Amino acid sequence: MNKTRISTDGISVYVSSGVQVSLFPKIILVLCNILIYGFIAWAVFYNSEENDGKTVVGISLLVLLVFCTLTRYTFWNFFGKENIIVNTKVISYNYDYGFFQTKLKTVKINKLATGIENERIIDDVEYGKVVFIGYDSNGLPTNIFETTILLSKADLKEIDTMIRQIFLNEFFDASKFTGYNLN
Repeated sequence: MNKTRISTDGISVYVSSGVQVSLFPKIILVLCNILIYGFIAWAVFYNSEENDGKTVVGISLLVLLVFCTLTRYTFWNFFGKENIIVNTKVISYNYDYGFFQTKLKTVKINKLATGIENERIIDDVEYGKVVFIGYDSNGLPTNIFETTILLSKADLKEIDTMIRQIFLNEFFDASKFTGYNLN
């Protein structure tokens, strides 16, 4: 299904998950893009004789609309990656479309809880999303972020375990607790 890379440095957890789409939907998306941009090119050449300001503005808005919807969705299905960084103070995330990335968005947190939202079962493997829930100063829960890409249940549990570990590490550092092993 989708590819996921999970790592930690003891302070932050890094999750990078990529979309894996079969060939047929990709072909359909490319054909739709070719047809729509072909129609737009035809409209430009057909109306080039008149070339009034309204036509140029209308076609420009149409190109922008198509790019922001269909073309962006096509890039997502070919190259899409979701990048998440979690530490005890903030959650940061952005989306990578191959040719461009969204700006890294950072959300401050007081407390953090994670939930697993089950979505579907494919070939006897459960897939779902991680839901990050923050708590405000009054202790009220707020949905901070939810992953877009479906992850396997094993990856979801690994992410949850790593996030719990970084909060434990911070607790041990703050309380000046030093682990000691007799082995």
